[in-house]
Amino acid sequence: MTLTALVSPKITVDLPTAAEDVSQWTHLEQVELADPTFHVPNKIDILISAEYSLDIMLDGKIQGPKGTPSLHNSIFGWIVYGKLSKPHNELSMFKSVTCCTTTVESLVNRFWELEEIPRLTFMSKEDQQCEKHFVETLTRDSSSRYTVRLSFVKEPPLVNNSYQLAVQRLKKVERRLQTKPALHQLYKDFMSDYKTANHMTMVDSTSPRPIIFIPHHQVLNPPSTTTKLRVVFDRALWTQETH
Repeated sequence: MTLTALVSPKITVDLPTAAEDVSQWTHLEQVELADPTFHVPNKIDILISAEYSLDIMLDGKIQGPKGTPSLHNSIFGWIVYGKLSKPHNELSMFKSVTCCTTTVESLVNRFWELEEIPRLTFMSKEDQQCEKHFVETLTRDSSSRYTVRLSFVKEPPLVNNSYQLAVQRLKKVERRLQTKPALHQLYKDFMSDYKTANHMTMVDSTSPRPIIFIPHHQVLNPPSTTTKLRVVFDRALWTQETH
């Protein structure tokens, strides 16, 4: 039997509300009770819905003497159930209401607290350098496109091996796609769209600044109805040196 539980600090008041003398209930002898101390006020450990009663109950019933509860066998042991024949004024009457005190307002407040950007009280030297780099290199062109330079721990050398690595990766990708014309066309279309959107431009070999060639490869997602193939740029492989 599988149950879905709702955890609560307290289900109800201690039950029974008063201790009961069961010394004369001889039908409780020689059976293994699900709760041997049922007659002593104590906390309720679990409240199970009536929909599981058929899964819990087993064959077996013991009728108690007049004025005492009966017993029914269950997967937990013998359960005591029924009512007591006591004068009405000796019975403790009570009502129990369990409610959730979490309001919608508190849930909404908690949501915004989780979504709020954490405030840094201390920034490391590296964090300060990253923020400075972002502020100094961020630009916005006439088409409202924002651009920021790639960041490096230290400036890359003017002469580097990123071109050779990029060419090697490109040849490897080309060989892999030669046997898959449809994927090859998707790859070319992606790169063409990338260039049309001005996400990449032709390299000016006369630039005085270091030129970095970033290798790329395909990632397939056949179940997708919009983008079955996308190209991922592997910046970490641009050089054999550590930056």
